[in-house]
Amino acid sequence: MIRTNRRRLLQGAALAGGALGLGSTARALADKPDLLVHDSALPATAALTAQHPLAQCIDIARERHTRWQALRGHDGIARRIDGLTRWSDWVAIRGELERQGYRVASESRPRSGGLVHWSMTSKT
Repeated sequence: MIRTNRRRLLQGAALAGGALGLGSTARALADKPDLLVHDSALPATAALTAQHPLAQCIDIARERHTRWQALRGHDGIARRIDGLTRWSDWVAIRGELERQGYRVASESRPRSGGLVHWSMTSKT
């Protein structure tokens, strides 16, 4: 289990500000998504979840050990799903969510090879 303390959360917030550029990504996350996908092993994503407390959240640090069970079995009523993940995780998540009927609404990848902010919406 990954522990988050105040120091790690503040470091993550600083990293998130640099990684996200606090531009369009921060504005996009101002509208709360129904489901947030994050990786608690990365301080920047831990800070993101602290800023956006949601009813439903999927931590992919745990999902890797359960073979994406929560993502495959989520209730499917989320109209909008947002995430801040590594590129490789985004590719796997996107494939599964497209299979479930979601489509990519936005994708933002920094040139420096940092984290990818993405959003998917249901087709209905």
